[in-house]
Amino acid sequence: MMFVVGKLKGKSGTYQKMLSSLPESMFSDIKLEDLKNNCIDYSPTVAADDFEWLVIRNFAKQPYALEIMKSDKTSVDYNSLDAKDVAKVDFIAEIDDDYIKFQKIRKSSFLKKKFIRLGDNFEYKREERLLQLNKFPDAIYDKQLDNLYFKNLFNISHIFPNITDVYRIATENEVKAFLENEIFHLGNNFSVQDVKIPNRKKIAVVTDKFQLMSESDKKNLFAYIGEYCPGIKMDGKSFNIRNENDLRNILYGLEEKFYTTNISKEKRVANSTVKIG
Repeated sequence: MMFVVGKLKGKSGTYQKMLSSLPESMFSDIKLEDLKNNCIDYSPTVAADDFEWLVIRNFAKQPYALEIMKSDKTSVDYNSLDAKDVAKVDFIAEIDDDYIKFQKIRKSSFLKKKFIRLGDNFEYKREERLLQLNKFPDAIYDKQLDNLYFKNLFNISHIFPNITDVYRIATENEVKAFLENEIFHLGNNFSVQDVKIPNRKKIAVVTDKFQLMSESDKKNLFAYIGEYCPGIKMDGKSFNIRNENDLRNILYGLEEKFYTTNISKEKRVANSTVKIG
């Protein structure tokens, strides 16, 4: 039996039934049997292509797993959602025997439209309130494999509040310690406080690698980054970091994401990397 519940906002928000049954999935464009063949194990360095999904395995055992992933409740076990409380819904979950599909509910999800319903009899509807569904869910949980599939970790962080613990954001002290290394010089009044979350994430990923780099590796780093980012000022001993863009490109260099294609010799930066050897 397929049914839909809504999770009310807040830590103490309950799950309440919205639909007791469905004739088909609200997200019927998803080919569930293809999920396991088109997924990549999540890490901070990977991003999913259009046809791919990221996956976290053994999900129910994680501290950020939700109550509904650990129970076998049916639709009769939930109280019905009162229509006046629909604006309090944080996310919805479509549940069947094998999968749970999640969609975050945002203010933009609610619509109020005039329309003519098409069918055997045309029907005019004035200011009908609608809850818009996405083409694809934000996350899909496979009960049998205990896998959570998703496209973007940030997009599901409002559904699984502690899931961002999967990756670490460097603290201000860690950013400060990283940028105080002698090969970095901050210019144009750029400071630790100016480093935004995307670059803090990158610093958290590369810090250990940077600490293990030999002096020879650091020298090669100047040549490598200089080849792909001639706009960054450097003197062979230090990088002059004037803004977030300079820092981002240096971090890309530390991750060795710059490369040149073999045939067209086009210089590129890899959006994500997966180790294959």
